[in-house]
Amino acid sequence: MAMSKEEMKRRYKPRRPEMTMDDVVTPEARAKQQAMVQETKDAAAEKEAGKAYDKIMPTPERYAKGGSASSRADGIAQRGKTRGKVL
Repeated sequence: MAMSKEEMKRRYKPRRPEMTMDDVVTPEARAKQQAMVQETKDAAAEKEAGKAYDKIMPTPERYAKGGSASSRADGIAQRGKTRGKVL
């Protein structure tokens, strides 16, 4: 026996009830999610503040490095022969 369209609409039951995210997500989960979002925003702001600080602060002076005897070119110390000898 064939049903009319009106009868089919009247008898139709959806497989899943109409639910919103507010019905599914608990207040604790929502608070945790908001805390995670805020933490991400804070980390990004901290990173930006660090970049601004690095931009403002001068770089430290670079001091001369000793390097090897050949790079010093002082003609005194030779590589591997600077240790004292016991007689």
